[in-house]
Formats: sequence, C-alpha cells, structure tokens
Amino acid sequence: MAKDKKKMTSKTAVRRTKKRKNANKKRGQPTKYKKRFCKMLIDFFDIGPYEKIEIPHYQADGKTLKWMDYKLVPARMPSLLKFAKKIGVSYQTIKNWVDENHDSFQPEFFEAFTCAKEIRKDWIIDLGLSGLVPPLSYKFTAINVTDMRDTKDIEIGGDMVVKFNISKHYDS
Repeated sequence: MAKDKKKMTSKTAVRRTKKRKNANKKRGQPTKYKKRFCKMLIDFFDIGPYEKIEIPHYQADGKTLKWMDYKLVPARMPSLLKFAKKIGVSYQTIKNWVDENHDSFQPEFFEAFTCAKEIRKDWIIDLGLSGLVPPLSYKFTAINVTDMRDTKDIEIGGDMVVKFNISKHYDS
C-alpha cells in the first residue's frame, strides 16, 4: 500500500507541474490579434496615391452646370499608426506583432507587414512621379520611410580613377 501511495504522489506531482505550466501560458491579457488583420493591413495600404476632386462651375443663375473641372489631390500616406487606430489597438501592439524577438510575434502578420511596406514604397514613387508634391518633400519621405537611399558617385581624376559610392543612411 505504501508503494501505491508513492506512485499516486508522483503522478499527482506531474499533474500539478503540468497545471502550473499551462497556468503560466494563460497569464496576462489575451492577444487582440486576429488573422483577418493581415488582409485588412494590405487593403489599408493598397490605396491610390491621389484622389480626383470634382470642381463644378455654374452659370450666373447658380443652378445650371456650365462645366466640371477636376483636381488631383495627394491622398494621406498609409501608416501603421493609422492602421492601429482603425483596428483599435496601440501602435506598440502592432510593433510587437512584427518584432521577431517579442512574445507576441505573429509570422503571418509580419509577412503582410512586409508586403504593405512594398505597397507603400510603390505608392510613394507613384505620388512623387505625379508631380503633385514638392520634389524635396518627396525625396525626404522616400529616403526616411522606405529603403531607398540617396547615393552619389564621385570620380577622382588623374592617372588612376577611383569611384566612391557615398550613401546617406537614415534610420527609420
């Protein structure tokens, strides 16, 4: 009977240890992450770089339409902060979902985030080439928001020609 008691005790200890391990996993606030956020993120970033605004011109009576003008206006640039507001989580929560070293890391969201960054890069290029924004602000945004860099090649004359590639790198 003493043997049976000892076996029961070791089995009980194993069960208690498993319960403790499971209890540790359930601590803290449950994640707000949902798989549908991946598609929502890509859809949020996949917008046109500008909007077409209609400007009506009327006859002197103010009622009869004479002609319609159109004006292109730059759209607001999509960002993680705006997306976080849309889905009701903090910006830090989103950053944790894409941080591979964080407990809250979500691999599928990280892939969607990588795709969204490329979409935004294309968006910035399209907006800059449209001529709707000042070139310097376009260049500043392209360098600081994407992986694009400002590079210059310098040739030094004489008998020997050496090419240098000077690249400005800004941490984003």
